[in-house]
Amino acid sequence: MPKKVKKPTAARKRRERREWEKALIAEIRHRRALNSFARARAKVPKNDVLSVYPSYRDNTFPVHTIQNKSVPKWRYLSQWIKVFAATWVMNENGERCLAFSINLHPLFESELIAKPPPFDVRAYIRNGVSRELRKVLKEPPTFYFVLEGRSRDFRSKTPLHIHGGMWAKDPSQDDAIRLALKRACGHYIKGRFPMRSAARLQPAYGLVNRWASYCMKTARIRDDRLAKKRVAMSQPLTQAAEKWWKITIGEDE
Repeated sequence: MPKKVKKPTAARKRRERREWEKALIAEIRHRRALNSFARARAKVPKNDVLSVYPSYRDNTFPVHTIQNKSVPKWRYLSQWIKVFAATWVMNENGERCLAFSINLHPLFESELIAKPPPFDVRAYIRNGVSRELRKVLKEPPTFYFVLEGRSRDFRSKTPLHIHGGMWAKDPSQDDAIRLALKRACGHYIKGRFPMRSAARLQPAYGLVNRWASYCMKTARIRDDRLAKKRVAMSQPLTQAAEKWWKITIGEDE
């Protein structure tokens, strides 16, 4: 009798998906490096963001298959790939970028997680961050963050906090941006005790590699305080990242 073929388990499917995503990113990085060399020879300005991928439009790209998988459209991408695309766009633009880590105020966290479903903690904080940054920047802010509550070894729960990145053109606004992010996370509200080490903010270059991976390090780990979706992204950055992805895979012709 013919042997029965075992169906792949859910864990195996997730592992294969992650391996394929890594291969896809490696391929894009490789072709980006080749294209950067060609761009340097042609003396293309660095701020010419989404039009500097001419080689992605010919027969050498898009890669239609990697490990027998088709390159997905934006709406089918995992959150990890979307964060990767967003950080890439932020760096390619040539604008000044900030990386930030903000702890939620304990009383603020308690209030949020006590709210019954379908209340979305991530969306509530995203709206607060957008509102507070708009007051400082006087324009729609461009940012993303990932909400998490796990230690670096993934074993123990920690107070909720966010890691993210944003565009910040004017260095003189850094202090105001720090205060705005802290307000969005429940700080500086009457009746709440102050926290000294609640926010870290610093200029960041090369956000694509390490920082994006660090932000997403616990996004797949279950946390009963949070919904499955942990990534929040402003509309301007979402639109720019989606356009970048369409150009990259050759869909935006």
